[in-house]
Amino acid sequence: MQMMLASNMDNVVTELHSVLLRSAYANAVESTDGLEWDAALAMTLGKQGFKPPWPSEPRDAAAWQMSQIGKLLRQAEVFVISPAAHAAVTAAAATLEPADLSTLDRDHDIVVPTGLLVLPEPLVVVNRTGSLSDTRAYGWQFVTQHQVLPAAQYSGSG
Repeated sequence: MQMMLASNMDNVVTELHSVLLRSAYANAVESTDGLEWDAALAMTLGKQGFKPPWPSEPRDAAAWQMSQIGKLLRQAEVFVISPAAHAAVTAAAATLEPADLSTLDRDHDIVVPTGLLVLPEPLVVVNRTGSLSDTRAYGWQFVTQHQVLPAAQYSGSG
């Protein structure tokens, strides 16, 4: 499991790093001094709650991810969806748009802060690469996201 997570993390961070090197991000500042790598890690690990300094090896990130999964499994309230409701819930979820999700309110719409929804049968998902994955459960927990430039100032209207 740790090897798979490490491989996945390495693939994602390497791809993000490559994209950032070719993006307007790299052209926006005179010298990035490796900020693309930190940005790629912030976009993956920081969004999951991993605090800097970022790990230098994918296996270190994988070990952290495994500890987070263990924490989730120990603390989560478990919900099981019935086989009869599975098709209806899946169909309803397929109609959601990003705008629908933006209306969610953490304090009113999320019943428990740490949970695990177990499906009665695997849900097959097509990945970005075209490969298939089968999802058997969804877990969630509230985390503090850590960004690469937390004190950065951005221009815009206030």
